[in-house]
Amino acid sequence: MRKILATGIFLFLSVSGFSQGDLIVLQNKMSVNLFSYVQRPVIPYDNAYYPMAMHGLIYTRQINMNRFARVRFDYFQRNLDHSVPDKHYFDVHLYTSLEMGAGYEQGFGEKIVKPYLAGDILFTNALLYAETGGTDAGTYEKRQTRQMGISALPALGFTLQVSRVVSFSVETNFELGYAHEKGTDFTWTADGIPLNTPLKHSLFIHRWNPVSLLAFELSF
Repeated sequence: MRKILATGIFLFLSVSGFSQGDLIVLQNKMSVNLFSYVQRPVIPYDNAYYPMAMHGLIYTRQINMNRFARVRFDYFQRNLDHSVPDKHYFDVHLYTSLEMGAGYEQGFGEKIVKPYLAGDILFTNALLYAETGGTDAGTYEKRQTRQMGISALPALGFTLQVSRVVSFSVETNFELGYAHEKGTDFTWTADGIPLNTPLKHSLFIHRWNPVSLLAFELSF
């Protein structure tokens, strides 16, 4: 009898809370980033916008009401190849990055649609490869560098809480950071001596990601 009564009270509170637009959710949440539209330098030193699907995970832990800590992992890869093999011309650009870090999230309200502010600190390891030119062009350049850095990402988003377990979130952020780039630049011209030059750069990152996160989330 006690079990039946407790179950009835629990169901009543859950249904009544949902009908009023308030929803108590569980303390842990795992998010899968289904889609993003972000800036990345796939072509060296050219921050263009690229869509990306299924490339990140976020684990969120509730600290107390409307305050959350989270850790995240993001992966991005894009290969642009506009080479013309028949003319012995290369135009290849490859960018691959791994980002890992942690952050804080502050929600507002307990409604089904809840806005929030967030901030993450991410460590980045990125590989850039570019190959341009060829024998017919008279010049050829191959650059391969690795960037390692750290970024701060203030973000604005909102969560749609479908049930106690399922939710969706959309987020936009602005990325500010620093990276050290190291690699080689091989350059050849038809009338010159091939040069293999080491590269070292310090880069300051500032880019806006319009849709940094469109996530499907499970609370537990």
